[in-house]
Amino acid sequence: MINAGCGYDDSFRLFQDQGIAFVNFDLVYSTVSRLKNVGGAKLCVLGDIGAMPFADSSFDYLVSTDVVHHEWEKLDQILTSFYDLIKPGGMLFLQDPNSHGLFQLPKSILPKAVHRRLRKAYHKLKHSAFEPADYEFPTSMRSVIGLLERIGFQDVRMYGSFSYPCIDPLRYRIYQLLSRSRYIRTFHNYHYTLQASKP
Repeated sequence: MINAGCGYDDSFRLFQDQGIAFVNFDLVYSTVSRLKNVGGAKLCVLGDIGAMPFADSSFDYLVSTDVVHHEWEKLDQILTSFYDLIKPGGMLFLQDPNSHGLFQLPKSILPKAVHRRLRKAYHKLKHSAFEPADYEFPTSMRSVIGLLERIGFQDVRMYGSFSYPCIDPLRYRIYQLLSRSRYIRTFHNYHYTLQASKP
């Protein structure tokens, strides 16, 4: 099993303690080092998700959480590499912020160059402590499902979340009211999770 773009996620312990080979893979050295030296992870690999150093059909399961929106311009290439890494009969679990979430819509509607400028201006006016990343754009679950199916994944299933982090209480209340609709809960939530199998 591999967690592609794992960050500091200690869920590997649930699998490692059962004797399952669980690879923690990330680009950031300090993260991988901390997982190994502090967290006790046995298998840690440093590398770029755009060029993963593993043979085809290496894993029964591949998990990737909150990663592909960082690489939205290479989505086809990355999801194809995920497909190649999974053994026949294996599964992909992919979670990402949803570009069609109720309060993510500006990122979907506006041209990316315009959105980048507006986001930088917003953070400047708010005197934010950090510079917003130019490369982060939430992904559309519908387009990702279509891409997974074109690549060859089968039995693609989508699960919406029922939470909506980082919004003010009024907007969260609006989301709660609107999410009485299954359609809103499913297609306009903040996160989506996709499960897909390789034939």
